[in-house]
Amino acid sequence: ALRNRPMRLKQYGVIFLCVLINMIDGYDILALAQAGSALRREWGMGEAALGTLLAMNLIGMALGALGVSPVADQWGRRPAMLVCLLFMSAGMAVSAVSGGFLVMAVGRLITGIGIGGMTSTAGTLALEYASMKRRELASATVAAAYPVGTILGAYVAVGVLDSYGWR
Repeated sequence: ALRNRPMRLKQYGVIFLCVLINMIDGYDILALAQAGSALRREWGMGEAALGTLLAMNLIGMALGALGVSPVADQWGRRPAMLVCLLFMSAGMAVSAVSGGFLVMAVGRLITGIGIGGMTSTAGTLALEYASMKRRELASATVAAAYPVGTILGAYVAVGVLDSYGWR
């Protein structure tokens, strides 16, 4: 029914939420890279350890995308997205309070699982809510939100890292 009628406010709202979530995902990916030099100084890490932290996020994203998509098809996109938001929030909180490599690695892995599942699910949800006339725009907007969030994250990081530290 949604595909064949003009877009309504609720449909735009769902797509807007998917865009915001993907922007947050993009921001989070860059946040650790921006904070990397501060982490290396504070924890005395080498480049290999920092690379491992960055990789943990990507490993989690792959696991999340592969694991959540089938679950979302079976249980529904909304519950899957809510669980992904819980994973993202918990992982970000663990990362923010971490005092060392291992806790940060676990936090990044958990965050990555949420991001990976969210990225695959949000795009599909936006397509499901969009009318046929707006499907391409909805899909492109959700996909573009990820790099836009990364760009905005870079600007925010430059402004706050020196004043507030990596946390």
